[in-house]
Amino acid sequence: MNKKMLLTSILTMSLAMSAMSAFADTPTTLEAKPPLQKVTKVPYKAPETKIDRQKKAEEFNKMLETRLNLTQEQINTIEKNRKKYRKEMQKVFNDMRKEQKAIRDVYMTGIPEYQAKVKTSASKAKLALLKQKADTLREENLKNFEAVLTQEQKTEFEKIKTEMKEKRKSHHHRRMIMPVQKPVPVEK
Repeated sequence: MNKKMLLTSILTMSLAMSAMSAFADTPTTLEAKPPLQKVTKVPYKAPETKIDRQKKAEEFNKMLETRLNLTQEQINTIEKNRKKYRKEMQKVFNDMRKEQKAIRDVYMTGIPEYQAKVKTSASKAKLALLKQKADTLREENLKNFEAVLTQEQKTEFEKIKTEMKEKRKSHHHRRMIMPVQKPVPVEK
């Protein structure tokens, strides 16, 4: 019995000492933790209106006319192609809105997510096809535009495209970092 008690007391002491050494490594005072992310304040910018987008498009078209030195015949051809493209794209966008609304309506009914995924699979497939159609229409429009240009104008247009890509890249860092929202448990 004596041996058993001695072994138990030795084990207890060794456990106590190991626990004390583990707590000895942690600081006893509370230190301020650094912030997780440094968020810079971005001034509020109202969403663009249809008029704002139209003004930007007009400014861009004027810039293209001056930088590419387009003739009146080229401008007329480009505008004709643009109107045709807009009509086709409008149809595609309207169909996309209908499919997106159908998907949203299914999820708003409150049915379980696995059932909603099944019900929306056809609409999602149609939406994917419509997005592909929009991409092909954009590529067609660009090809039609470039077909009107002379070789010098094409090289200048390539410069404009690279400038626009660089401009988009430089605007990427301006996006505000939004904190991740954790789901709130719902009490029953």
